[in-house]
Amino acid sequence: MVNPKRPESDVPAMTIAAARQCVCGREIEVHQNTEGYYYGICVNHNGTKYSRSFTYEELQGYRIMAPVQSAGTEYSKIKSVYMRDEQGKMQFGKFSTPEFEYLCENEWQFTEKVDGTNIRLITEDGKIKIGGKTERAQIPTKLYDAISMNLLDPYKERILEKVPNGVLYGEGFGAGIQKGGGNYGQQPGFILFDVKIDGYWLRRDDVIDIADHCLIPYVPCVGCGTLYQMILKVEDGLNSTWGNFPAEGIVARPVVEMFNRAGHRIITKIKGKDFV
Repeated sequence: MVNPKRPESDVPAMTIAAARQCVCGREIEVHQNTEGYYYGICVNHNGTKYSRSFTYEELQGYRIMAPVQSAGTEYSKIKSVYMRDEQGKMQFGKFSTPEFEYLCENEWQFTEKVDGTNIRLITEDGKIKIGGKTERAQIPTKLYDAISMNLLDPYKERILEKVPNGVLYGEGFGAGIQKGGGNYGQQPGFILFDVKIDGYWLRRDDVIDIADHCLIPYVPCVGCGTLYQMILKVEDGLNSTWGNFPAEGIVARPVVEMFNRAGHRIITKIKGKDFV
């Protein structure tokens, strides 16, 4: 029996579980997202696919026919430090989560937010898969080739030595990736910002250790301070580490890694365009 509000006991809550089952004569791939709820990709008798969500009642009593494991490695969206109104404008002074408000005066570590596209390097069974932000994300060919030739081909063994089964999260950036990407350099590339191994997020020191061993660039630290200091730093005009142009913003996390009661990391961001 599948409970859409609770993952199976042998599946970590922050991973995606997948299963195939038959419901009303249709085959359905049921996936659990990072929030713990279920959605499905349905296949009609004629082979047509469509997606839909499921309620608790709809899934009661149906038997899982053949479990299928999914990577479950998508990087969770980082919440902005403040709430936004219906027009998407930031509501300064209104924290988007109670954790941000409670911890706002604590010390946070700031890293530069790079303007690019989210990339995952997924390592498993001696192989490395290049993935985008989601399973369906399209990676620009130029970027994919650059990561393959300049990173994986020469340093694959180094990466697998440090991260045999895990995920290296980074940003694909450079010319042609985003508007103004050429400010970072004329060739596209990959810059590391997070690593997850066996369900655990690594500390920044450990991420840097892996980056140095694997000869992978990593996002620069641009300071430490309270969330108010982070906001002022971006509002005053933060220049990028890469040159004399505005940084996209800052990503901040507590100096001591913390999680909320749902098991999600406490991490936030603010962008320069939030002040326009």
